[in-house]
Amino acid sequence: MIRIAILIAIPLPLTLFFFLSADFLGLWSQPYLAALVWGLLIFETLFIFGRLISKLFNANNYSYALYPVLGLVGILLCGGYLNLAGLLSAALINLIVLSGALAFSFLGIRNVPVISEALYERLKEQGLLFPIVLLLAILSVIWSYLSSVGNLNFNIHDDYHAYLFFPSKLLQLGTLGIDPFSERRLISGLAGNSFLLAVGLVQMKWYFLHAIDWALGMLVFVYSITFIRIRASFKTEFLVKSCLVIGLVLFSIPAANITSNVMPMAIVFAIWAWLLGLIDAQNPNSSLGVKGGLVLGAMLASLLTLKSTLTPYAAISALLILVYLKCTLIASWKQFALFFSSFLLGSTLMLLPWMIDLFQSSGSFFYPLLGKGFHAAQYGYFHGATENFFSRRTIYSNIAAVFSPLGKSVFSISILLLLFLLLQLYRSRYQSRLIIFAALPLFSSILNCLIVGYAIGGYGAYRYVYFVGLASLIISIIASSFLIQKKAMAIVIYGICIFFLVRGAQDQVMHSSSLVAEIKRAWYNQNPISMVDQDRYRAASKAIPQDGNVLLRVAYPFLLKISPNVLVADYPGAASPPPGMPIGKGPEALRSYLLSHGVSYIVWDYQSQANFGKTQYGERLSPETHPWIRSEATLSFDFQENLENMRLSGKAMYESDGISIIDLR
Repeated sequence: MIRIAILIAIPLPLTLFFFLSADFLGLWSQPYLAALVWGLLIFETLFIFGRLISKLFNANNYSYALYPVLGLVGILLCGGYLNLAGLLSAALINLIVLSGALAFSFLGIRNVPVISEALYERLKEQGLLFPIVLLLAILSVIWSYLSSVGNLNFNIHDDYHAYLFFPSKLLQLGTLGIDPFSERRLISGLAGNSFLLAVGLVQMKWYFLHAIDWALGMLVFVYSITFIRIRASFKTEFLVKSCLVIGLVLFSIPAANITSNVMPMAIVFAIWAWLLGLIDAQNPNSSLGVKGGLVLGAMLASLLTLKSTLTPYAAISALLILVYLKCTLIASWKQFALFFSSFLLGSTLMLLPWMIDLFQSSGSFFYPLLGKGFHAAQYGYFHGATENFFSRRTIYSNIAAVFSPLGKSVFSISILLLLFLLLQLYRSRYQSRLIIFAALPLFSSILNCLIVGYAIGGYGAYRYVYFVGLASLIISIIASSFLIQKKAMAIVIYGICIFFLVRGAQDQVMHSSSLVAEIKRAWYNQNPISMVDQDRYRAASKAIPQDGNVLLRVAYPFLLKISPNVLVADYPGAASPPPGMPIGKGPEALRSYLLSHGVSYIVWDYQSQANFGKTQYGERLSPETHPWIRSEATLSFDFQENLENMRLSGKAMYESDGISIIDLR
């Protein structure tokens, strides 16, 4: 029975894909189903790529738990060079994903006897507990996947103005190209997230793209949690991991936009799991050569391709891991130098194409560490996040904002667990190497919390540090679960597991009705953008000139046809080539500046004010508003007022349904 179920399940996603593509029952017009299936096929492809990387680089004895993450790292590496060369296309992505899924199906079918035997042995070993908990975990993961793919909520500024525009541009042009007037292009990371979204967009409607980070990222993360130390036979390990998985997938995700949040969690977990594999190995030296350094360097660097706010955590973790390796596992300085050199090489190979791409677009190899590029902070009219941090009037509230995430559940629990681990280390040297390891991710996440909190001036700090904090907590719990035999630690670990379950259940009770409503909206293909707006943008798209560069200041730039001459301004003036966009100098100064930088036309959605009208967002000009947000609002409003003056002065070459194309020449 087990064997038959596995035999059906393994090739099911690929079978469904071809069945839906053939459209026998008209189901391919049901894009929610297509998104669900495509997400699973991408997971299978990541698994196959990761398995290949593991075989080539001899990752370590836990590499089987890291296959999807290693595949993700490999895809990001390849994507960087393909983007730089302008070779990305929907056809190529289709070929890669379908080939990977086909290989996964063949491999899975060939290993059905092994898989079924392993499950049967577990069943005998664990008794009735195993199938019950396993069923609960599977149902929880399925529900999480369905609700994440069906989430149709997007940030009307970050997502609509930028993060949905870039993957559309990537597929239409084969490369991200240049966008010197886009602040989000410059500051949010090295565009790895845009590439992953483009992989999803090949077979998904844009409004199902939460399937990539929230749904697919969670599958990758859950897989790694499930299979790390899978060969451990004691029930406590299985019970602890099951509670963590069930609670984790039921948590509400505190994300404000479609940037990478869950995928980095999986990578963070995998980085520490890789090190745990060395500690648990009988012969760790086999994974501490050149190949091991390349893998570790690429994994850590991949975080930076996804989100720039992950930089402090990646740097802290790299330092702690390297010091730990030298002090515990690598005795020879010569061997360490070789490992460190390969670590730097792996990092460089991962980052180089994405850094070159960003420099060509926005003037910085990596914002802000390697220059601020075209950011308005270079020109003196943009207030930095920490500009007034230490002023007498706000210093106490700012410090409180930086430390506030430590009072949230994830970090409170992390601090508690860290204290218990240090106490255990003080009392006994039993398994001290493993206890120190378990403490390192917690220390990294707590320190990262403070650094990121200060760097962004305390503004919304929790959502920037929550995800790596949660991943760090989970790997620390798994690493320290051997201490569960001690009464105090048993109380702590089981208490954390109960918290995960209760918190997950609580979040579901609070949001279940809205989640069901979202899935219904997804099933009935309810596009978040009205038909009226879709028609407006379809008509404007046909009118976009091809004889000069076009700058977009619209509500939904990703709905327009994108050609190499099309540029986007997400927060106008927050990023612009030297000497910087003129502010407060009127429409003629703006016109002259844009013409000097090759911009001949502006597409302006004056009806919606690009969803950033002064009536709705004028309060952002208040002195009490966070300085970064206030600066973005000031510059955007000035730019939009100038556009409206140009439009009213008769410079529009196209005007229909609230959208104008202004000829600057």
